[in-house]
Amino acid sequence: MSVQITINGENAAEALLELSGLAGGLLASTSLTPPAGLGTSASSDSSQDETGGEPAKPKNRGGRPKKETAQPAEVPTDDKAQDAADEKAETEAAKPAEPDVTKDDIRAALGDYSKAYGMDVTMEDGPKLMGFPSVSSVPETQDAMRAAIAAIRGAIEANPYGRAKA
Repeated sequence: MSVQITINGENAAEALLELSGLAGGLLASTSLTPPAGLGTSASSDSSQDETGGEPAKPKNRGGRPKKETAQPAEVPTDDKAQDAADEKAETEAAKPAEPDVTKDDIRAALGDYSKAYGMDVTMEDGPKLMGFPSVSSVPETQDAMRAAIAAIRGAIEANPYGRAKA
């Protein structure tokens, strides 16, 4: 397989810049710069601007456009926020886990309600407070059982039905 590449420029400096652009497209890490003194011939006035001072930038005469390499986006890090999150996780891990509750704990809470307001009132208010017709119908999940206990204990303090103390 053979490859033929033609590079055109008004002078050696422009030809080298074209070659540099081509090489940069093929090999992203290669950087070619024209040697000093090339392209400064007296017959080439197009490499200077009208003031005769600085050389003008060479015009892009076609060829491949320069390939832009995608840079990974920097993820800003906030050390204070990370430290706070770490401390919160450590604090929660250090807390003793709440012991599991059982339906016996619900029955104990109903017993305390009964001591406060009487057995007849407990039979009437218990299902309303728990949200279930009986202790055996409360789901076997910690959340459901804890909610039932909290409702009963809260009702002992708040007396939502205006019951007379036993």
